[in-house]
Amino acid sequence: MEGTGLKERLRRGEVVLGCFQRIPAPEVTEVCAYAGFDFVVVDTEHTLVSEERVADLVRAAEAAGIAPLVRASSHDPAGIARLLEAGPVGLHVPQVSSAAEAAAAVRATRFQPRGSRGLATPRRAGYGARMTLEEYVRTSEEELVLVLQVEDAAGLAELASIASLDGVDAVFLGLTDLSQNLGVPGRYDDPTLVEAVERAFETIRRAGKPVGVPVVDADMARRWLDRGATYLAANDIRLLLGSAREFLARAREQA
Repeated sequence: MEGTGLKERLRRGEVVLGCFQRIPAPEVTEVCAYAGFDFVVVDTEHTLVSEERVADLVRAAEAAGIAPLVRASSHDPAGIARLLEAGPVGLHVPQVSSAAEAAAAVRATRFQPRGSRGLATPRRAGYGARMTLEEYVRTSEEELVLVLQVEDAAGLAELASIASLDGVDAVFLGLTDLSQNLGVPGRYDDPTLVEAVERAFETIRRAGKPVGVPVVDADMARRWLDRGATYLAANDIRLLLGSAREFLARAREQA
């Protein structure tokens, strides 16, 4: 986890821009790095990517010089532990709807005495050649980035407790699921969603944590940056689709 500086940048309140990776190809990871993104999030929630493939994509990110995170598919502690064995610098946990679920996510990512994660010598520790177990425990505690996704009204109701929890590095508001939960699916500019998210921003900032949101394009990113978001993530498929549409529209306009 050394060398990426993502956790420290979040602590300093810097704006960081990343990309959810749903296309499980190392070339996509490399393109995200070379384009200048600060981090990539390998998405196992909305894709069929295997755990073995996750490890390959984490390696590709490391080689290309971009911070690799992984989005878990569930709160299952065993599944979270296996993803962490691949060596990402951080983890997204989706659908966190209560302070109790947030605390369980923290425990699943930490070793004893703060957590319940089983201790081994995975690739991040060089399989025991680069770090002792004691060094690996300390490094994991100091550098792992834990991002909790709040995506429904129940989570918003407990947001103050979720955001203030020690061990949570950022709170990511899942706008798509939140919009459907609030009855305005996919309507990112609907006042019901915008007002709820703006109230959530204030709650998260009062807890001293960075606010994260997904974005579909640069205009949406600017709107949420202006409101105080500092951890933003696009996704590879939407970027590809947007670029393809722009190319086709401009090419056909010249024909």
